Amino acid sequence: MKILLSLYLVFAVILAQFFAAYFFSKGRSSYRKAFSAMVLCVSIYLFGYLMIINNNTLQEMILWKSGPWPGKLFLKTILPA
Repeated sequence: MKILLSLYLVFAVILAQFFAAYFFSKGRSSYRKAFSAMVLCVSIYLFGYLMIINNNTLQEMILWKSGPWPGKLFLKTILPA
């Protein structure tokens, strides 16, 4: 089950990066660039979460626990309250 979840999250990160690059390249308006930044933050969060799931030792989990925080921080500043 862990492998299936990991493959799903890897696919989600790759797809999110693709959409971020696509919307940024086609960004003639401000909402596309904002959406691109939001998708980039989501992919950073997913990557950190993926690294937490795939670690086996407690020290590695503690190290990667700070991984999703930059994505959460920037995601909250981009999205309106």
